[in-house]
Amino acid sequence: MLDRVVPKTPELGLATPIGNGWFNPLTDNFAILPEDWEEASHDVDEEDQLARFTGAITTEGYLLEAFQLIASESKTHGEKIDALKPLFEFWEQKAALFPFGFIWGQSALGTLSAQLLHEIAARTGELQDEAKASIERLPFIARKTGRDRDNHIGAIYRVVLAFQLASTNVRTIDDVQREHLLMLADMVRPAGVWAPWLSQWHKTVIRGVAKALSEQREDPGLGQSFLRVGERKRPKRKSDTAIGAPHLLWVDELFERFLDSQKFLQKKQHRRALDLLLLGFKACPPEDVAEVATAFRRSNMQALMAAAKDWSTPDQRLQCLSKIFDFCVWVQDESRDEDGHPQIALGLTNADIDRFRQSLPAASRSSDSEVRARPMPARLHVEMKNLIRENDFAWPKSLLKKDRPSEWITHIDPVTGEGQEVFCEVLPRLLLLMLDLPLRSVQARRLDSGEGDDEAWSPASRQWVENPGPAAGYWRKMGARNRRRGVLRRIPSAGRNGGSITGFYVNSNKTQDRNKEFDEMSGYEIPWEFLDVIENLAAMRAWQERYNPVERPLSSSDTPVGLRSDEASESVAGNLPDRFYLFRYPLNAGYRGNEAPPNYQALHLFFNLALEELERRLNLEDPENPIKIITRREPGGSPRQAIYTLHGLRSSTITTLYSEGVPITILSKLVAGHATILMTLSYVKFDPLHVSEVLSAAREKALANDTSQFRSTLLNTTYEEAAKMTARLQDDGLQQAKGLYADANSWSSPDIGICPNGGVQCHIGGEPQIRKGGKSHRKPGGYLPVPGGPRNCVRCRFFITGLPFLIPLAGHANMQSAKASSLSIRIEQSRARLKDLKRERHELSTAGHVIPSGLRKRIMAIEAELEADSDARDQVFTDFHATLTLVEKIRAISRQDAGDKLPMLINDDGIPELTGRESTRFELTDSVVQMSRFYPSLESADLERERDQFLDRILYNGGYIPITLGPLSAEERRKAADAMSAFLLTKLGASESQNLIEGHKTLADLGLQQPLEDVVRRAIGAPLVRLETRPQPGAVLELTASETEQ
Repeated sequence: MLDRVVPKTPELGLATPIGNGWFNPLTDNFAILPEDWEEASHDVDEEDQLARFTGAITTEGYLLEAFQLIASESKTHGEKIDALKPLFEFWEQKAALFPFGFIWGQSALGTLSAQLLHEIAARTGELQDEAKASIERLPFIARKTGRDRDNHIGAIYRVVLAFQLASTNVRTIDDVQREHLLMLADMVRPAGVWAPWLSQWHKTVIRGVAKALSEQREDPGLGQSFLRVGERKRPKRKSDTAIGAPHLLWVDELFERFLDSQKFLQKKQHRRALDLLLLGFKACPPEDVAEVATAFRRSNMQALMAAAKDWSTPDQRLQCLSKIFDFCVWVQDESRDEDGHPQIALGLTNADIDRFRQSLPAASRSSDSEVRARPMPARLHVEMKNLIRENDFAWPKSLLKKDRPSEWITHIDPVTGEGQEVFCEVLPRLLLLMLDLPLRSVQARRLDSGEGDDEAWSPASRQWVENPGPAAGYWRKMGARNRRRGVLRRIPSAGRNGGSITGFYVNSNKTQDRNKEFDEMSGYEIPWEFLDVIENLAAMRAWQERYNPVERPLSSSDTPVGLRSDEASESVAGNLPDRFYLFRYPLNAGYRGNEAPPNYQALHLFFNLALEELERRLNLEDPENPIKIITRREPGGSPRQAIYTLHGLRSSTITTLYSEGVPITILSKLVAGHATILMTLSYVKFDPLHVSEVLSAAREKALANDTSQFRSTLLNTTYEEAAKMTARLQDDGLQQAKGLYADANSWSSPDIGICPNGGVQCHIGGEPQIRKGGKSHRKPGGYLPVPGGPRNCVRCRFFITGLPFLIPLAGHANMQSAKASSLSIRIEQSRARLKDLKRERHELSTAGHVIPSGLRKRIMAIEAELEADSDARDQVFTDFHATLTLVEKIRAISRQDAGDKLPMLINDDGIPELTGRESTRFELTDSVVQMSRFYPSLESADLERERDQFLDRILYNGGYIPITLGPLSAEERRKAADAMSAFLLTKLGASESQNLIEGHKTLADLGLQQPLEDVVRRAIGAPLVRLETRPQPGAVLELTASETEQ
């Protein structure tokens, strides 16, 4: 027979080491085993590994290849059996392994008949009986009876036989390991798609094997590559309507061309619009819509509008009609001749869509970009975070699915090979992120871990270090434009000392990424040093690197359809970047599913389960006043719908506050609520120790002159020059000052700048309202009021400021800082009171007592107060940020070369720099109060009273009558308090002054009694009054509760 052989093809392969044995992963060809195959030492380099096969290839390779070719050319059953005999001898002698696809009829040996398969199985001898016995012991088989049982045993045996012939260490189904199943997945589901040669029965059996082993070994993650979730599906090519109406097939094809020409990340919603368009066309005479030249006439478009009136939901009607209009405009543009004239007339206009909008129910007229989701109250937001992370994820760890832990995986130790049950932290940490940052679900799931970056944030040192991971420098080595892709990002920080902060990089931004075609440069930064979020994300990466490591990023094309967005436009698909997904979910099914993030359904279910647990806990606390969060359930009882959605998670608006130049580190500390922040002015020539040194009488006069000159110059200069000398959030105010309100008599001048319209347009000084019905249908809907209410100038689009207003703006920033600090104190006090009251309610409920209505009312009142204070604090944070933004814009003005037309502030001292530092409440309140003497807009009776109470404590502890209780007039009290505060803060500093306030030291201890008396005598011409009876050492003048909450 050998004279028939031309030993060129099919070629042989080399066996691959798996566990303690060898395996042939090739579908079509035999693989040679090394002569020392029984030695378990596989951990050698590639060159030494190949050397092990040299002898086997020399002695066995030629004959094996020859017999393989003979078997592949055999025609009859007898010839095939004769040709396979020597190949079985190679296998029995462990010289070679059969192709993995042999039993499936996919190898070079050709198809196998049932009779041939039976004879092959018999060749394995006692292995056949041993293998079937192991299959019969499976719980999966034990539950089956009769013919169904026999069929499954036979089918599963065929899978085991494939493993037996292709490996050295598989005798029974008990020997099939995770690695073997992965090899099977690579053959039957390459790239996550079932191979076309598999029958439905084959798929069912393979899934059965995976599920049976998963059940037997109590490993839910075993064989996930074969489950239905995440299977790829062929894209929908033709609309059902178009198939049923052949004369409309051209519409389907043209619409696909339109989608591919646009920059859409997903086509699903646009195909809904196609369904509506085809429905409208189907109601038209076929001859009118059979070709593009006549289909878009007015009569046909009217038929479309009529069909839309009762189609789907009102929201869907409007959205899809707008998308159809975009399509029509594209069709018309495509029809233009060489002179640019359209050859197709459109019978659909913007006015038609607007009238259609007005015909809808009022609740459905909003923009298609608006998300109508019920926001989660602040108190529930905090409760939700607590229930997720308390006791090291105790509640998520307890979740069950079909009476089995739902969020646990089996981790195989790469060193010992032993399995360990590990809790999967992906969904809890993902939801925690969404509770802290205002990210859409898809944005959060797409975040990159940074494993391919050059640097990494170290949780141990809280510093940036060289990336220690195995994929470090991946993007640099690949020559990528964006080499910093991780969600944690080092971001330069403004300020005198420079430096950097750790913020966030969100690598997708919905439609805003279209101009970048959704490529690797898409996304945006959030320069916010939010330590809780940073540590959460760092912990997620550490978990992934230990329990779900990857060697390379995952491309969009390799991501199972169920785990990624619907297919992108052709113009976009090739640009979608590869990612080391941070939230990759090892419980995903499908090819490389463990490298992809969870799908929306998995996250949504976990969110609903968390809401269900939140509802249970709240009702357990107060069973007499139950709350209902879950509104709909699945037939099996699991939560399906709730009053809150993933779109409505309450994330503080402050995380969107960032602009170039603003000292984000200071904002971050203020937002964290753990520090009192004081903004200070410093000059090149001197650093003032106290705010009183900045505001001397001479500087006040210079400031007034500069302000007057600023107004005069702004009035008389050109628009271009005015733009150079002013700082503003928008140009609207400058346009007013140089246009409709060019008369300076109409201007109002608060301490911090100019309002061109005299403060009469606060009701429209906010963000624009945009009604949107598609990119070609936008209509202004007016403007919102100024955020924070009338006269909140720093947030107004009309407000103008400049160099002469830099000092009062610094005072304004400190006033906002003081407000934020006060609100933070109130919030913490409310939370503490609420905790005590809820504990009392729980104890009463547990003991079976009736909960008093008064207690319930107090809890509800504090919850409402807490919600209001949280919202108010967010507004203050935003005001603070807007003020710093204006300050940085002013400082930018001072650095430009604009000649003599820009009036400078305090020319002799130069332009001060505004910096922030941590301080005490006493120094902060004093700074605002002292500056309010010059700028009335900063006056605050609450802050002045608080500052004076600090002084009262110092005086009382020092043996003097508190200043607020002394025989002084209001003006004398102000002068004395200002003088004492300036003296103490200049002489001692903020920290030592705080020791006096808290009673740790006294004026006598520091030798300051006489100097302080002299200061007061010079200020008001009268001495301080000593107490007749001195206080006991360590005594502290206590404030009442009402005073501390001011």
